Amino acid sequence: TGQWYPIGGNQPEIKDLSKYGLVSEDKWEQVDGRFLITEYLLDDLLETEKVDDQFGQAAFLTAGLVPTGFLRSSSMGTATMWKLLMLGWSYENGLAIPDILPKRNFVGGLSRLLQTGYNTNIVKLDYASLYPSIQLSHDVFPKCDISGALEAMLQYLYDTRNKYKYLKNEYEAKGDEVNAIKFDRKQLPIKGLNNSAFGSISAPYIFNWGDIDIGEMITCTGRQYLRHMVQYFIDRGYKPLVLDTDGVNFSKPDNIETHKYVGKGWHRFVEKGKEYVGLDADVAEYNERFMHGVMGLDNDGEWPSTINLSRKNYATLSPKGKIKLTGNSIKSKGTPKYIENFLNKGIKMLLLGKGKEFVDYYYEYLERVYNQQIPLVEIANKSRVKKTIKAYENRGLNKNGGMLPKQAHMELLIKEGIQPSLGDTIYYVNNGTRKSHGDIQTRKTKKDPPEGTLVYNCYLIDNDMLENNPETTGEYNVAKYVDTFNKKLQPLMVVFNENVRKTLLIDNPADKQYFTRNELELISGIPRKEGDQDTLEELLTISEEELKFWDLVGVDNEYMIKDRLEEEVV
Repeated sequence: TGQWYPIGGNQPEIKDLSKYGLVSEDKWEQVDGRFLITEYLLDDLLETEKVDDQFGQAAFLTAGLVPTGFLRSSSMGTATMWKLLMLGWSYENGLAIPDILPKRNFVGGLSRLLQTGYNTNIVKLDYASLYPSIQLSHDVFPKCDISGALEAMLQYLYDTRNKYKYLKNEYEAKGDEVNAIKFDRKQLPIKGLNNSAFGSISAPYIFNWGDIDIGEMITCTGRQYLRHMVQYFIDRGYKPLVLDTDGVNFSKPDNIETHKYVGKGWHRFVEKGKEYVGLDADVAEYNERFMHGVMGLDNDGEWPSTINLSRKNYATLSPKGKIKLTGNSIKSKGTPKYIENFLNKGIKMLLLGKGKEFVDYYYEYLERVYNQQIPLVEIANKSRVKKTIKAYENRGLNKNGGMLPKQAHMELLIKEGIQPSLGDTIYYVNNGTRKSHGDIQTRKTKKDPPEGTLVYNCYLIDNDMLENNPETTGEYNVAKYVDTFNKKLQPLMVVFNENVRKTLLIDNPADKQYFTRNELELISGIPRKEGDQDTLEELLTISEEELKFWDLVGVDNEYMIKDRLEEEVV
């Protein structure tokens, strides 16, 4: 309601907030505890409704498609949904249920990293709903579905999703955010169902209408489409960087604005008579020359730069300057705050191509870590209390009969005689003297202290102190925290040449290295470790597993997807 309800008595200090527009003296009302509890419960219901509106709509819409209730549709997997759809259809039409089949391994999607390091002018091109599109365009469905129900359902869902997507884009263009969000939410559960048709078919040991040969036909066909796309865009000056199942990240050529194409209206994505320029020209030509049936190639986004660290681990810079991190090579939930703070600024410097500025910042930050100038709240380890002290002391044995490992935060609580509550967050800092010093260690030698003694290389940090004095500094294990810092930066060294990689990261600021600006130019194509980067030849060569499959289904190895696409165009 926006009103303040004092529990009792006069509170003039709160009334003073009226000058900020937060309260008004004429809206004060004396209430009792029952009223407050009612308001609290109503707030709970309102919050639940808002969460459901955001996240529950997809499950609710799915329940309208699948013969089951809303509660079950919220928790079941998409393969189970297809099973329910086919069971319902079979029951209504008096059809027998196919038997399940055994599980076997098969060729999956194509995932490759062709260029590690720093690249600019990035575009991601991907096939629109690749696997459902392959199924519908090439009639790839299990023969045991004798009535063709799977194909009919997938075609209906595919068309319906596209209708909602077009409406979403139409309303978005008009500035109607409410309807744009509405239709975006409507297409989302259908997208999940469409994509899971492949997963269901590939699991005949669960889905009675499955056929692993059909699932492998879909993935092997998808791999050929990706190879075809890569070769087409290489011929037009693009540099392929990363492939992942249905799309490819390219670095665009410098002369891209000279690429032009006039649409012939042969594909639903291309307007007849319209002149396309640059990237749009190349995509439009590709769609009209090679995409038939419901197949189509989309521009899934463009970025000024990217850093590819390893497979499925990369950082991208959006046109608005935002950073997106994929994979856990750079940052993860367990990344200490002091490292996270450095990465937030440092990665952006690299994405902007500022190699020298990054190195200067690294040495400046390293000196702060080395001189114990990092606030304890940023350097401290953080652990949650999940057991009572008594339960922890009786935590039992591992599978080898040994005691389960000790936990530093629990041992510190026992040492200090503190009885925590479940869920409490405990902060502690390692104050050993070497990077090998763990938070707690059990002596294994007969020197002082005697064998079996628990040695504490850490101490507790008071939560109140961290909240009230977040800039407080103190003693910590410099060697250990510097080592952790440098290890986290190792993947980023892929953007520098070999000499910089070997000498940049140091343990002591006194060993600071000096580089010219030319030495700190960012590079690509030279991985840090063998096996981190694939070759173009490996990508374009059909694997032995794929060849075996094509032999199995009787397809001539010399007559692959690329040749068929070219022939169909003629």
